[in-house]
Amino acid sequence: MTDSLYLQMKDEIKRLSDCVEGLEAELERAAEADVKPAKKLKKNFDYPDNYSAFWREFPTHPNMSKLQAFREWEKLSSENQTNAFRAIAPFKAYCSKHPDYQIIHACRFLKYERFEGFLEKLDADEAAAAEFAKLVFVAIDTPEWKAWKAVQPINSTIWSEIHHANGWHFPSAFPPESSIL
Repeated sequence: MTDSLYLQMKDEIKRLSDCVEGLEAELERAAEADVKPAKKLKKNFDYPDNYSAFWREFPTHPNMSKLQAFREWEKLSSENQTNAFRAIAPFKAYCSKHPDYQIIHACRFLKYERFEGFLEKLDADEAAAAEFAKLVFVAIDTPEWKAWKAVQPINSTIWSEIHHANGWHFPSAFPPESSIL
C-alpha cells in the first residue's frame, strides 16, 4: 500500500467518523424533541363546567384520576359527553343494586363508552315515564271512579302523595263512551 493511498483511506475514515458523530447528534436531538414531558395542568386549573358537573355526579373513589378522566372527556364528541352525563343516574342505580361491583374508573367509562349500555335503560325508563305521565289519577268514591268500576274490575288501589287519596291511574278521567254499558 502506498503512502498516498494510506493517507486517502485515513482521510476517508476521518470523514466517515465525523459523519457518524453528526448523525448521532442529530438522532439525540430528534429523540429529545419526540419525548415531550406530559402536559401538566396547573394546580388551580379550572375544568370546563360540563366536565365538572360530570365529575361531581360520577361515583368516584380516591384511586380515580380526575385528570385522566378529563383527557378522555375531551376526546368525546359533544353528543357523547351529553350521553355520558345522562348515563350517570342509571349507572349509580346499577352500582347501588350490586354492592359488590367495583366501580369502573371514570376514564374507562368514557374511553370505552361504557355509558352506552346505561343509556338504553334510561331511554326505556324515560319512555315508560312519558306513558305514565299521560295517565290520569282517579280517586276512589268519585264519579270518575264509579264510571271506571262499571266498565272494568279494579282489584287494587294505590296511595297518591300528590292527591292525598287512594285510587288508580287510567288513560282518561272517564272511560270512553263506547265502553259504558
